[in-house]
Amino acid sequence: MRTHIIASLIICVYLSSSESKVIPWDPIDWTYVTPALPTDAIDVYYLLAPLLEDDIGTWGETFNVYHGAIGFNNSRTGDEYTLNYDAFDFFRNSLFPIINTNGTNGTQLTWVDGGATYIYTGINESYWIADQVRVAQINGSVFNQFIKWSPAINETYPYYDMFALTDPNTTDIYLNSFDCFDFVWLSFEYLYAQKVKFDYTVNVSRNYMTFWGESPVDMSELYNTSDYYRTDINDFYIFTELKISDMSVSAWASMTYDVTTEGLFYIHQDSKYWMTYLEDPLMTIKFLDTPLPGAPAIYI
Repeated sequence: MRTHIIASLIICVYLSSSESKVIPWDPIDWTYVTPALPTDAIDVYYLLAPLLEDDIGTWGETFNVYHGAIGFNNSRTGDEYTLNYDAFDFFRNSLFPIINTNGTNGTQLTWVDGGATYIYTGINESYWIADQVRVAQINGSVFNQFIKWSPAINETYPYYDMFALTDPNTTDIYLNSFDCFDFVWLSFEYLYAQKVKFDYTVNVSRNYMTFWGESPVDMSELYNTSDYYRTDINDFYIFTELKISDMSVSAWASMTYDVTTEGLFYIHQDSKYWMTYLEDPLMTIKFLDTPLPGAPAIYI
């Protein structure tokens, strides 16, 4: 079986972890949010935690990979809420399928890569240890509008897509990501459209996770009609699964990908299979300062 590119350190660390610490994380129904009075002053927070902190502790912080959210605090009532966009299942299944093989039906790939917005009561300060920074203050009317707007994200972005696919020469984005940070910045853009003034004196950063390669080809129909391409795509994920299972945390820390000369790579996104040829630098995971919406040039 030929070798393909395998990514990413994040997943390997998660899979190799044998211990986890339990952090209360129970979402509530949106209808349980207490409406604010129009005159209420509500602080808006940007929240940051090491990725998969509840499973692997602060490993993510070592490699600058994080999970982001947005928090609210009503100064009149003391009510606090946290909103984030998260994968239905853990991050492994957002990138890799569950592989079932039997003699009758052959290899079957099952994807659990859905994502959705969740809302929680309170701001868990013991969880959001990487950053809890106040970025704005809104009134109660804007807060109520935002709470009504947020669930619509689930219809527009039903899949958790951690990586974008970008042309290394033109930086054109072929396949967009949509993860926790994309949700946070989309939320900031919504608030900015409601004339909210952000505090541009604070610095906030987010992750950008990108594969670099050629314009992708939609292989979804061929996957269903061609035995050759179905086998090729299945073999790609079977090999990926073997590589992940065989490698330890230390091995993944020193080798985040394994590449062949041809660089052929398959991406599953939005229920479709895409084929591309990766090019240098193949894959990047960056943690960069990112301006808040409407930031004057002096702060960018």
